[in-house]
Amino acid sequence: MTPTYPYILMRNDAQQLTAARAERGRIEAEIAGLEDNADSLSEKTATWGVARVDRAMAPILRRIGELRAELAGRAAGHHSGKNRTKHGNFCT
Repeated sequence: MTPTYPYILMRNDAQQLTAARAERGRIEAEIAGLEDNADSLSEKTATWGVARVDRAMAPILRRIGELRAELAGRAAGHHSGKNRTKHGNFCT
């Protein structure tokens, strides 16, 4: 039996949702790793000095900001309806 058109859309939506969740997980894992690095650096303030720690933290904090913005953009795109198919399903 050949799958019907709505079934194919549901399967594609499920695949896209799985891919979106995997990407979100990757981003959240990277954020967690960067936050661990930032925590470790902050403990070195006494030995390294504030200026050195600030210089080391800058790229970490910048990347965390970029990743959080990416997550927010993905969430906004998903909930705004701009990623809906003509059948009302989400394509994330």
